[in-house]
Amino acid sequence: MRVLRVRDGGDADVPGTRRLIGVLALTETVSFGVLLYAFSVLILPMERELGTTRGALSSALAAAAIARALTAPLIGGWIDRRGVRWLMTVGSVAGVGLVWAWSEVRTVSELVLVFVGIGVVGAMVFYEPAFAAIARALDGRAQARATLAVTVAAGFASTIFFPATAILEQTYGWRGALRALALALLILTVVPNVLLLRDRRGRVDADITAGTGRSGGASTSAPPSSMGLAGALASRDFRLLALVLIGGGLPIAMFASHLPALIEERGETAILASTIAGGLGVLSVAGRILLTSGLRFAPLPRLLMGVFLVQATGTVLLLFGGPGRGVLLGFIVLFGIGYGTLSIAAPLLISQRFGRRSFGAIAGSLEALTGLLGAAAPLTAGLLRDAAGDYRPVMALALTSSLLASLASRRLATTRSDTATRSS
Repeated sequence: MRVLRVRDGGDADVPGTRRLIGVLALTETVSFGVLLYAFSVLILPMERELGTTRGALSSALAAAAIARALTAPLIGGWIDRRGVRWLMTVGSVAGVGLVWAWSEVRTVSELVLVFVGIGVVGAMVFYEPAFAAIARALDGRAQARATLAVTVAAGFASTIFFPATAILEQTYGWRGALRALALALLILTVVPNVLLLRDRRGRVDADITAGTGRSGGASTSAPPSSMGLAGALASRDFRLLALVLIGGGLPIAMFASHLPALIEERGETAILASTIAGGLGVLSVAGRILLTSGLRFAPLPRLLMGVFLVQATGTVLLLFGGPGRGVLLGFIVLFGIGYGTLSIAAPLLISQRFGRRSFGAIAGSLEALTGLLGAAAPLTAGLLRDAAGDYRPVMALALTSSLLASLASRRLATTRSDTATRSS
């Protein structure tokens, strides 16, 4: 059985790897905070000033998700050929300009146009290129540890930027808040990418061994062979993984864009609502650590099955638990445990099932599929809320989606890897 193992550049303790992880941890945190989470805090003041509805404003997020999904396969192919340094740098520069343009919009159509650009930028700077950079440099447990480190840091994006954006909006208005966030994006992403980010590619040696790889644990062993993009797209693993990502990602996308407004509608102030919603980031860090620790005892798909059931329980509490901060905090704890697990699970599952050769292209194709189907999540949540007058239909949809994701994870756990099947 052929096992791919990184010998040169695969040590997570060498200075170059520590720099890579540090830069990605910082830039991912700031990019998510500004380009994704700020919108949900500013949706109410934008609604008031622009004289529109939440559903109409949410169409901007849908446009961004579609643009990101359509761009992702092209970005993935670029990464496989040329790396991520200048891709992420150019994306960050474009993000600064687009956030500043966001602060100048006067109509919903202008907002949608800006967010089409932000969607393209997201494909260039969010997790997919960051994880591709890690996968190009590291393998096995070193890859898992590096992915965990970056996602743990980025897990605090909502915790930091929900209340920070709310404070900026209270102080400078939503337009002034966006200009301040554009400046933060410039200093904390563009500068580190230019000065510190380097593409590192470990030397991959093919060793003939008996049994599984020596990386420790079934969940981090490299697959027996690497699969190309065409083979991956035709595989059962790809379809099951897409179902897991779609079902698990839909509730996350809806709550990420509407949770502060949902909490504010339950009687809390804007800053307190944003602070409570930001608790998802803290809990997502705990969930990622628990998931990575659990890999020693159970396969990753089985762990995900349990994660989605816990999230479903939290959604049931929010839907039927009545008013009160105790219900909100209970939901934040239960839903937040799984809030960030997909971001760390997806790259590990791609590496396990398909190998490293076409990691960027396969990840980009998955992002295209799941992104297109998930693009409707913020818009659907806004329209459901406008039609019903509250967020109960949104909670019901999130509950159903979490349960479907749990079923898909169970199926993935009981299905042998197509890559292993072809190699045996």
